[in-house]
Amino acid sequence: MLNLLLAAVLLPPATALSQVAAPAKAAQPTGEEAILTVTVNGIPRGEFTLIKQVDDYWLGAGEVQRLNLQRPPPPAQGGYVSVKSLGARSVRFDEAQLALHLEFPGESLQGTRIDLSSLPKTVPLSEAPPSLILSYRLSNRSAMSAGREWTAITDLNVRTGPLLLRQEHRLDIAGSQRRLARGRTQAILDQPAAARRWIGGDVVSTAGNFGSSITAAGLLVTKIWNMTPDAVRQPRAALHASTVLPAEVELSVDGSTVFRGNVGPGPIELDNLILHGGARNLRLTVTDVAGRRQVIEQPFLFADSALAKGVHDYSYFIGRRSELGPDFRWRYREGAWQAFHRYGATDSLTVSAGGEGSPDFTTAGVGATLRSDHAGLLSLDLLGQRQRSGGAAGGWSARYAYQTPRFSTLLGVRQFEPNFRSFAIGAGSFPRREWLAAASTSWGLATLAAELTRVESGADSRSIGTLRLYANLDRASLLSAEWQTTRSRSQQDHRLALVYRAFLDANNWAGGSAEVSSGAHTVTLETGRHIPQSEGFGYRAALSSTHQAGQESQTASLAGALNLRPATLELATTQQTGGRGFSEFALSGSLVAVDGEIGLTRSVHDSFILARLGAPQPGIQVMLNNQVQGTTDDKGRVFIPNVGAFDRQEVSVNDRQIPMTYQLGHRVQPIAPPYRSGLLVDFKLRRMHALVGIARRAQPQAPVASASWSMTAPSGKDVLIETTSTGDFYLEDVEAGTYRGTLEVDESRYACRLTVPEFDEPIYESAEGILCEQVR
Repeated sequence: MLNLLLAAVLLPPATALSQVAAPAKAAQPTGEEAILTVTVNGIPRGEFTLIKQVDDYWLGAGEVQRLNLQRPPPPAQGGYVSVKSLGARSVRFDEAQLALHLEFPGESLQGTRIDLSSLPKTVPLSEAPPSLILSYRLSNRSAMSAGREWTAITDLNVRTGPLLLRQEHRLDIAGSQRRLARGRTQAILDQPAAARRWIGGDVVSTAGNFGSSITAAGLLVTKIWNMTPDAVRQPRAALHASTVLPAEVELSVDGSTVFRGNVGPGPIELDNLILHGGARNLRLTVTDVAGRRQVIEQPFLFADSALAKGVHDYSYFIGRRSELGPDFRWRYREGAWQAFHRYGATDSLTVSAGGEGSPDFTTAGVGATLRSDHAGLLSLDLLGQRQRSGGAAGGWSARYAYQTPRFSTLLGVRQFEPNFRSFAIGAGSFPRREWLAAASTSWGLATLAAELTRVESGADSRSIGTLRLYANLDRASLLSAEWQTTRSRSQQDHRLALVYRAFLDANNWAGGSAEVSSGAHTVTLETGRHIPQSEGFGYRAALSSTHQAGQESQTASLAGALNLRPATLELATTQQTGGRGFSEFALSGSLVAVDGEIGLTRSVHDSFILARLGAPQPGIQVMLNNQVQGTTDDKGRVFIPNVGAFDRQEVSVNDRQIPMTYQLGHRVQPIAPPYRSGLLVDFKLRRMHALVGIARRAQPQAPVASASWSMTAPSGKDVLIETTSTGDFYLEDVEAGTYRGTLEVDESRYACRLTVPEFDEPIYESAEGILCEQVR
């Protein structure tokens, strides 16, 4: 009882409690309801139902998104939102048109984003079936002084899923001597989505700016950017503007327009612009429909040596250093490791670290590359080394580069303490200091480049100066000249070289060269024909005369290659005055297998394609990137050997050569093959095998007009029958036998029958057609 009394005293009445728990519902704005056409900054957004007040308009909270505003709307009142509360700076009612014109600041509207990347449509990496590539080169070489030698080089590649196994061999036979040497042995696993490659076995490793490059055996993991052609690792240009009215935008680079288009009101973002040539001037012009014009100019340095923000680039290796001996056998030496890692901290700053080591020494360093749109690229690397003997050494390097489409310059310096060493160079013989200065400029069709290097070591100092000129005299000829001078403490040498080449047509060329150096000069005349990608012949023939130390000698050389369907024949011979010379004959090609098909083709240096028409049609041209690669054999197949991995490519067939009685399922197929793999491309060519006729009803006799129903083929497959207004039908890919089905017309059911005989014609006209009899 006491509890009940306390409850009665302490608790408020039920009606009062309900008023506290339920907040008051906001009242709906009052005013005249109207259906108006709304425009936002000149863009019609459709009809809205609004509540019209004296100095404001209210629209449903669920309708605000149709205005295309960036920021979220304020809290609604009774399910409505005030137009002024949305930030409209101008509200104008047109009574004659029953329209409400709103104007918002440009930055408050949802904007327009324009992607300026010129990359083609992404082609996913093709799924490669198990494949085999056995490339070979068999050569016979004879020389006056060395006799005759035979050499066989093989490169075996077996792919299964993402794993590639590689093995190289070399066999040399000279007289009674035979020498078999193992080349590189590798297991390769690619991860294309991450642009990462794992290699176990014989590799070439590098420490980047923090060491040397070595041949070795072990485990290597590295970035391979070619795996992801659509990925961009360098900084990309972006420009931002805003307009309150619809406008036309134009983007130009160094005065040349690269984009022009129309945008709606709001912020404008143009990004992902990637160009070459270094520093470029970008100019964005925005002209709205009222004629107002705004111009934004900014420089941008396009440089692929700098990383975009958040991008990683690296290589890590651990194993043993190796050397290829004079007998072409690998010798495995001391344990070794190498690594470098670069990271784009921002679009303007790339940081890096790395090093290398062995039981004899350990080197580690850090570096940074600063990218400035106005000043160029500046890089600095610092190195420290600890040696097993207890000694320590250090070094540093700096580089500066600036490039425009017409001018570029490069300055660099490296300096090391006397006992600094690496894998390639032992302690005490490493260069103490290196200087590099280079510049180039171009005008019209000519390019002039100059370079000066100086290397100082404990034993000697050497300076090399080079001046180069490249000029396209016209569309069919070019000239290059190079002057080089070398100075050291003990001697001075000069060299001048001139090269001229004229292209007689798309395949043939002729030219000559002259080289003058200290105490000797050589003049050469040559001509040749480019080796085609498909079957065909190419060659180079040259005749040269050399004068040196009061003696003159002539040399004649000829090299040619004949591309056949299954292999390439090569011939090279050189003859000098005095009877000296050599000759070589070689046969090269590949044995390939994919999807149960085995064949011989020319040498495969990366990947290959088996292009299959799907029908035995010989002599049909198959192209890779619009370049003829070969013609189909009697089975309608052709192997294409010159296919690069990862890049988007297109395989196509010359459909003009396809007989009229055949149809192509695909004329062009895009591919992106994995590394050293085989792909099957099927064009699904099929012979036309069609039947035409008329579908009729037996009772009453009349064509089955404008009907559609299914009939069952002899194989059990359902076939759709469609007739015209006169009862005519057309069927493709028909099989011989009897087809049966049921048709319902005018509330009557009919049993239909079609008999297809064996026929060879592309199109067969059935006299009987389809007969439908009423089911009682």
